[in-house]
Amino acid sequence: MKLRDAWVRGRRRLKRADLPDAGLESQALLRAALGIDRTAFFTRLNEAMPPRSADAFEQILQRRMQGEPLAYLQAAANSTDSTS
Repeated sequence: MKLRDAWVRGRRRLKRADLPDAGLESQALLRAALGIDRTAFFTRLNEAMPPRSADAFEQILQRRMQGEPLAYLQAAANSTDSTS
């Protein structure tokens, strides 16, 4: 799966969970799982999603859909450095 696909899927899931700003939140969570900044995210959209990052994204996405604050999830993902 490409980063773009993961971003879109995350957005759809967050939207179904009635979370506001689903697109921005999906992007922020995906960037946290990848350990990259916004510029790197947009330049790498067509790259394959590393398996470890895909797992981390899935975990933090689930936690966000359960109501955990976005900032908390970003900080937690960054502190574990889940990049591949």
